[in-house]
This record gives sequence, structure tokens and C-alpha cells, in this order.
Amino acid sequence: MHQFSALLVDSRYTDAVSLPLIQLGWKHNPLLMGGIFRLGEAILDEWTPRAAGMKVFHGQDALPKLNETLSNLPQESIDDTHFPVLVVEDLDAPREIVCAYLESLGFSQVDGATGVSQALEQLRKNPSHYACILTDINMPKQSGIDLIKEVRRDSELNLIPIIVLTAYATAGNLIESIKAGASGFLVKPPTKKALHREIERAKRIRFNRMNPRLCQPEEAHLLEKALQSSDLV
Repeated sequence: MHQFSALLVDSRYTDAVSLPLIQLGWKHNPLLMGGIFRLGEAILDEWTPRAAGMKVFHGQDALPKLNETLSNLPQESIDDTHFPVLVVEDLDAPREIVCAYLESLGFSQVDGATGVSQALEQLRKNPSHYACILTDINMPKQSGIDLIKEVRRDSELNLIPIIVLTAYATAGNLIESIKAGASGFLVKPPTKKALHREIERAKRIRFNRMNPRLCQPEEAHLLEKALQSSDLV
């Protein structure tokens, strides 16, 4: 019940042990840095914990990376009132529902955009304002994938977590989103529970200065396998 800043679990415990343990830690402290480690040896399946939002430390450089991460844990805090979210959706009703869900979860700064061009205009007007982006994939003129690529190419915006909203959680959509640089996924219409889970993950990414990409483009096929065997999508 103590307020820990980090929770590290030996990878020799199975996912059935480590994942629920770290999720319990997140329940008590949503900003907790959760990680799996194996000193000196490789972790064969690092994609399942990474897909769940954990950091993975393994191999010969595990200890130096652990030391670096723990030495740089943030000391400040973050709350929902200072976590502005931009919801990008061309259809009015779905956009208003997601915005209302976020506001009901305590997020007081929620804005909407009707498409990619409007979203980029709002983002570039004040690059440091938004802490998270939720975007639909299928939109006219430019897609959510186009938005992700534009954000990841922009040096002032590229660390913002981006959660993909899609009515079709197909392998193709997943892979394309991962390659573009997505941070998480939600199936439309999202439940409040699923929405809260992904937003909490985005908060951990921002707070712990984690890479907002689920993985690098060339690793997308490996993460796809982990996602297919999990309940994250």
C-alpha cells in the first residue's frame, strides 16, 4: 500500500504473475514506472510487457539502463486538470461522446478537431499544450495514420502519445498504426474502462519520459503477435 515510484519484476516470473502485479501497482499509483528485468540474459518475449506499457531491461546492458532509468525518475507529479487532450474525429457524435467520457473521468481540458488539418493547426499553434492525442483512423482527405506521421516528424510534437480510435481492429490497421508511431489502441465505440486504461498509459509515457512509439517500425510484426495474444485491443 506504499506509494512506490517504480515496480520492477524479475522476468522469470510468468506474465500471469508479473502483469497483474504491475497492474495492481498502477491501480494504486497510475504514474508508477512498471518494468520487467533479466540481468545478463535476453528476455525471449519482450513484446507482451511492452504492449502493456512496461519497460523492459535485459541482456548485458540491463543494469546500466536500469540505473539510468531509476536515476531519472521524475520527482514532480501530474494531475488530470493539467493533462490537455485533443480528440480528432470527423463525425460529431463520436467525437462528442469521447470528449464527454474524458471529462467525466476528470480531464478538464479536452478539445476536439474535425480532421487532420485542423488538428495540426491546433497542435502547431501551441506545441507544448497538448499532452495526448486521440485520433480516428478513417477520416476523409487525410487519415489518422497521416496525422501520426506528421506528429512524429515534427520535432516539437513527436513525444506526444497518440491513441488510435478504430472501428476495425484488423491486423492491417494495427501494423500500419504501429509503423506510423502509435502509442495505443481503442476500438470504437470505446468503453470508459478501456478509455481510462489508455489515457493512464499515455500519462505514464509523458510522466516517465518514455518513447511514445509502441515499437520501432521494423519491429511492428513482433508486437502484432503480442497484441493478438493479449486483451489490449
